[in-house]
Formats: sequence, C-alpha cells, structure tokens
Amino acid sequence: MNESNQEAERRAVKHRLDEDLNEISFRGHDEVLKRAFRPSRRQRLSAWWNKDVEFSLGPVSAAFALLLLITAVGLPIYEASTRFSPEERYDRSIQLIETRSGIYDKAFYERMVNKHEN
Repeated sequence: MNESNQEAERRAVKHRLDEDLNEISFRGHDEVLKRAFRPSRRQRLSAWWNKDVEFSLGPVSAAFALLLLITAVGLPIYEASTRFSPEERYDRSIQLIETRSGIYDKAFYERMVNKHEN
C-alpha cells in the first residue's frame, strides 16, 4: 500500500508540474545542441566541400561574351602578326654599319655624326 501511495503521489506531482510548465517552452534547443556537440573537423570539411555554389546568369554570360569578343578581335591580329617570318618583317632598305662601339642603322648614324659636327 505504501508503494501505491507513493506512485499516486508521484503521478499527482507530475500532473501538477506538467500543468505549471505547460505554458513554458524552450526554443534554444538547436543552439544548445550546437554548442554541446560541436562538429568534428572532418564533418566541417565535409559540410564545406558539399556546399552548393550558385552563379547568377548575368555575370557569367557577360564574362563569356567578353571572352568571345577578345578571341574574335585578337585572333585576326595574332594571325596577321605571325603571317610573315621574322626576316620578312624587317625593312630590307635599312643598312647597318659596324663601328668600334657597336652596330647602327646607317641613316641614324649619319644624323648623329652630322649633329655632333655642327
């Protein structure tokens, strides 16, 4: 009988406690769990690795269009610059002369000599 009285008293106390605490709710459950059980380094790395990356369509399409424009303009310029061999790019009318101090263009050398003589 003693046990049944204790059980009945326990139920009564629990019922009264449930009624008193019915209006109170705990909302920080997730925050407490985050602080109590921090993720391991491996879990954080896995979460970082599995992030979804989103790109907006505007900047991506603008970058693609710019790349297309650079290729379209730059390719003909590059082809024009490589059309001739290095020997063909130089003007054949330039005459070089060798002096004690180096090799010079003849027209440039004559201008400098005339400048210093006058």
